[in-house]
Amino acid sequence: MDLEEFKNGSVLRLFMQDFLTFSRVEFEPGPRLNLVLGPNGAGKSTIVNALCIVFAGKLGLLARSPKLADFVKHGASRAVVEAHVRDESKPKGYTVVRRDFDSSGASVWSLDKKRCTENDVKAWRLGLNIQIENLCHFQPQERVQEFSMLGKKELLNYTLSAIVGDDFRDSLDALREEYRNLNASVRDDETDAKKLDELKQKNARIMTDVQAYREREKYLAQAEKLKRMRPWISSEIERRKCVELKNKLDQLRRELKVAEDALTVRQMEFDPLKKHVEEHERTFGKLKGLCKKSEARVSEVLTDSEKVELRIEENRREISDAIQRSERLQRDILHIQRELNQLDEMVASSGPVSMREIDGKFAELRSLREGYETDFQRFKRRDGELCNLLRRNERALQNLEQEIRRMDNLRFQKLRQLANELPHIEAVVQWIAENRHAFHGEVFGPVALELKVSDEFHERVVESVIPRWMRLAFVCQSREDLSMLTRAMDQHRWYGVNALSTPSDPLFNMQGRHNLADLESMGLYAYVKDIFDAPDAVKRVLAAHSNVHEILVGNENATQNKDKIIEYGVRTFFTPVGVYAVKMSRYSSTASTRIEPLKRCDGVFRGGSPNPEELEALEEEKRRIMLARDEYVLEMEHVRNATQECGQKISAASVEIENLRREKKRLQDVERTRRLKQDRLDQLKLEIERMDVGKTKDELERSIGHCKAQLAAQVPLLVERLRENAASLRACDEALILVAESRLQLSRKEGESEDLRRTVRTKKVVCTDVEKQYHEMMGNFKRLKRRAEETCPLAENQDFLAEMFQQLSQDNPLAVYDELIQKELSRANTFGAMNGRIVEEYEARETEIARLERKVAKHRERHDSQRATLDQKKAEFLLKLNDCMTKVSTNFSRGFHEIGCSGELGLLNAEETSNLDDIEIDIRVSYRQGCALESLNGMTQSGGERMVATMMYLFSLEGQTRAPFRCVDEMNQGMDASNERQIMNMMIRRGEEKDYPQMFLITPKLLSNLDYQDSTVTHVILNGDLNAAEILGATKRLRLS
Repeated sequence: MDLEEFKNGSVLRLFMQDFLTFSRVEFEPGPRLNLVLGPNGAGKSTIVNALCIVFAGKLGLLARSPKLADFVKHGASRAVVEAHVRDESKPKGYTVVRRDFDSSGASVWSLDKKRCTENDVKAWRLGLNIQIENLCHFQPQERVQEFSMLGKKELLNYTLSAIVGDDFRDSLDALREEYRNLNASVRDDETDAKKLDELKQKNARIMTDVQAYREREKYLAQAEKLKRMRPWISSEIERRKCVELKNKLDQLRRELKVAEDALTVRQMEFDPLKKHVEEHERTFGKLKGLCKKSEARVSEVLTDSEKVELRIEENRREISDAIQRSERLQRDILHIQRELNQLDEMVASSGPVSMREIDGKFAELRSLREGYETDFQRFKRRDGELCNLLRRNERALQNLEQEIRRMDNLRFQKLRQLANELPHIEAVVQWIAENRHAFHGEVFGPVALELKVSDEFHERVVESVIPRWMRLAFVCQSREDLSMLTRAMDQHRWYGVNALSTPSDPLFNMQGRHNLADLESMGLYAYVKDIFDAPDAVKRVLAAHSNVHEILVGNENATQNKDKIIEYGVRTFFTPVGVYAVKMSRYSSTASTRIEPLKRCDGVFRGGSPNPEELEALEEEKRRIMLARDEYVLEMEHVRNATQECGQKISAASVEIENLRREKKRLQDVERTRRLKQDRLDQLKLEIERMDVGKTKDELERSIGHCKAQLAAQVPLLVERLRENAASLRACDEALILVAESRLQLSRKEGESEDLRRTVRTKKVVCTDVEKQYHEMMGNFKRLKRRAEETCPLAENQDFLAEMFQQLSQDNPLAVYDELIQKELSRANTFGAMNGRIVEEYEARETEIARLERKVAKHRERHDSQRATLDQKKAEFLLKLNDCMTKVSTNFSRGFHEIGCSGELGLLNAEETSNLDDIEIDIRVSYRQGCALESLNGMTQSGGERMVATMMYLFSLEGQTRAPFRCVDEMNQGMDASNERQIMNMMIRRGEEKDYPQMFLITPKLLSNLDYQDSTVTHVILNGDLNAAEILGATKRLRLS
């Protein structure tokens, strides 16, 4: 099985065990069109049921039992359905899905032998675009007619899922839902607007009462405000006390400041002494810096000495390097001299051959080779002339042999005899001969010309088995050759001529069911295929169509032993008496035998005899041509031997020339190497002459002596630097003693000012006590202030408080403040008691009015934006939808046009102003010329006409749908013979297209004379205890009779 021919998601194999009526069956479909045939009740629809169940489809799709247990075969406890599905994502190229279920309805799922859940199978199936629930892809028998009765909106949903997938259909549903939500929100906003008007009217009616209530509340609020402000009055009194104590504290601080200033003046007397101490410290710092500089000069002298020692060491290393380099050059000179001696020995050992001798011999060999090449070309030209003569001789000989064979094997006479039955037969034979190069394989025929029969009895048997139309048929060995020959017959109007192709099944070996060794004793000695000679391709065609590999031939003994032969199981055999045909009863073991005499032989396999004189003349001409051919062959052998000898001489001369060329190149390479070595030797000798090691050594030793002298001169300088450093250290010690004495005098002066410091500390203690008292009073003020702020914040009532303080400048400010509170309460009581609930309702409605106004305005803006966005999505969706449906409608109309009818698909309510919920697909058809198109429905068209529209609709989805396979159970329900044949032909033709998806077509009958293609696979289902092979053989024998 070639997996590349199957689309991703196609069914490769379907296995059923104890499922419905089947105990165990395997179904292996082809990659394109699969015709499933069988009588009613044989179990064709079982395949549809198995596909639905194994792909986790709903049982309601089958319109059968809703219980899974009912699909288990009667008498069994457990059923299995397994499918091999093409899966390009897997390394092996397919996935195995399996479902085991028992009579209790429990199921076990697995994918590639791994347990899984039903949801896992559905997710895997949807990943391969297998849409079991879509009637555009999967139509069980009970739902075929339902497709044409679908609602227009439901048909749209199925079509969208089939063409662009569930995602596109879900996007339509989501867009519809968004429109519904938007309209519901708009209706809610209209309700809010109406409620807003009602609230405004209610507030307008109670506006006067609300104003009076608010005036009363204003006086009460003023009185309450005065009560809340009373703590501020108390805090103000406390604040004034704090101010008085603060003035006293400021006076004490001024006195403390005077004492501190006196202490400052005393301390200023210490400044000269401090400056003297600082001056000594600076002197000490300078001397310390001089010590560091002296130490740096000593380090510098030591560094210079180290550098001189390093130069001495470098000079010593240079002396050593010069000596080593001289020794290395001497070694290189000795090595190169040895190599030159070896090269001289190599040249001497090769012999005293000069370059001039090599060049002379090279020219001599080249001249000799050119002579050989001239002879070689002359022999080649003669060989070509002889080949041309021999080809012409062969063509003449072939023509004579063809003429002799035509006269000798009676082919010409047979063709003339067949032309009496079918005039076009000779034209077809001639066209095949002229276009033989265009065929992929040999084309045989007519069949009668390809058969050779030994005697008259066998000829009568063959004429009885092979029907007349097959005698005149041509046999092609490939589908491409068959298509080319059929087109030529149609083009030239060679009607009545048939063409067949050899069986494509390589396992079809024409092996009979019976062993001839067991039947020879009964008089049966051969099968029909063995009594005539014919090409293998012709025999395979006759075996496939006439069962020549199963029908036996016998002698007179077979007539006497016919009962034994029938008991042995032979159903059809020929004897010189006639043909015996045995028919077994369908309901019992009885058999009936029909004996018919052999038909009279019409001589179609014999033909006439050739003219002896004409045949003898042709034979004489043939001998003459063959004699000339033998002479050409002998001369050609002589020429080719001479050519081969010249080629060998040329090769030998070329080899010798090549050897001389290599020797010359070797000598040139040796000479070039010797020159390079000599040049290197001269260069090394010159370099060692230029390099005077002794002189270099003397110069470096003088440099070492000079460096040692420099090192000796540095010693006095180092001693002088060390003396200077010692003097600097002594001066630094003396300065440090002076600093210590100055600091001691400063300490004595500080003790004298301690009394003045104690006075300052006493005054600070008094200030601290007063300040503590002040802070306590401020703490009480702050507590009163915090209480006032908690009662009434000052930020929003500061102006009001300032005004009150101006009015409360009397001796008893709190009493005056309480009178003001009582005055505001009296003004509020003049309005009498009022119900505050009215104002609460008024304010609540005002709040609701403001909220509704904001909400309505905000929602209107959002709705406008949402509607614009949805309209844009809707326009894009309708554009894509119209594009898809235009392609489908074009395919639909083209299909109806092919069968001589009219049809189109309409997309209703698909304008941008339409409601998405109203979009529908309208199928309009007309099956009679001159009649207008009408919408497809159950009241206007017949069931067969609706079925034609259904199939056309499925055809129109081809090339648009992504489904890997489709299934239709009994698509020809109610169709007339003409429509059924046209639909079948159309389906078979489209099955040849490369992108045609896998198709399962279930039908109880198979139409005859359909032009089946290689892509069409026919499956015959026979259930029960019947022997399918015997029934097929009996059917063919009845057709022969």
